[in-house]
Amino acid sequence: MCTTLEFSQEGSLAKQDLRTPLGYTSRVVSNGLKAQINNPELKVRGLDPLINNLIDKLQHFNQNYISLEKSCFESCWKSEPPISEKQRKKRKREKEKKRRGEKREKRERRERREEKRREEKRREEKREKREREERERRERREEREEKREERES
Repeated sequence: MCTTLEFSQEGSLAKQDLRTPLGYTSRVVSNGLKAQINNPELKVRGLDPLINNLIDKLQHFNQNYISLEKSCFESCWKSEPPISEKQRKKRKREKEKKRRGEKREKRERRERREEKRREEKRREEKREKREREERERRERREEREEKREERES
């Protein structure tokens, strides 16, 4: 819009002339050449065939790329969809945790077996000790009985 403004003697603005150019009757509300057709400041002769051809090629490429991407996604990721970096790290941590857990369980099983063997060995030693003590008692008893019989005879 074009306006002519002048200062009055009191220091305020006074509108003297407000003109609307004739070419601005319709609004320009979008981007691109099609939206500028009604703009008198631009000369629009129509779309260039080279540009039209490029636009068509780009649209064709985009459609092919999207369909290719979709088919690749469907064929490549049927069993498992793609995962984010965060999810990949989480799965890696879980696998590592599981592996450490399996190692720990294996070590604990080995320790339990060893403890069981040690316990069996201790029981065997106790049994042997009891048998030995019992045998010694029996031998002492027999010796005492023999001595008693010798005294009596």
